[in-house]
Amino acid sequence: MCQKNYVLELGKIIISRRILSEVSAEKINELISYHKNGYIMLRSGELIQRSPEPRAEIVMDFYLVNDETIVIGTLLNDEGNWRTEIHFEDESNDRQRGHFDWMLHQSRKNPFTLGNVVCTAEVEKSLGMQHIHRLIEKQLSYDWGMVGLGDWTLNDRAVENGGRVLSHHYIGDEYVYVITESDRSSTTIMLEYEY
Repeated sequence: MCQKNYVLELGKIIISRRILSEVSAEKINELISYHKNGYIMLRSGELIQRSPEPRAEIVMDFYLVNDETIVIGTLLNDEGNWRTEIHFEDESNDRQRGHFDWMLHQSRKNPFTLGNVVCTAEVEKSLGMQHIHRLIEKQLSYDWGMVGLGDWTLNDRAVENGGRVLSHHYIGDEYVYVITESDRSSTTIMLEYEY
């Protein structure tokens, strides 16, 4: 009797900041292909193909890359849509891991204008220019910091559709908000307690 091979529907693919910075795009795409086509990695490093159960609501795979375990999980969310998340195993509960849309990251992103960037007096006093410039770079590179996946997705859509973007970061021992207005006239950097 032949076993039918099922290709896993991945939906939106979300990757962590660390995966984005430490794993090559080619390796990420290779791991995505393994996961999609049912290849699992044994402790020995050997890959075997095992098709996922077609009615499963969550499929988790673990891949060893450079002595670190990468977790790829695909799940069916409450709206009936598939979503795949990729992160290092030790990032599972890290609020700062980030939620980058892999397809958006690989495609050409729409230009994102910040307008006039202003900082509150408390930010200027508490953070050096190096941290302020880093926050500006993060906003320009679609890095929304410590916001949850839902807010991360809303920010991505806001950039595409001209909405307000709010990111939340921990930098220089401070929690900071970076807010870009919907008309792109200005971006304000403020400490969390000033919001």
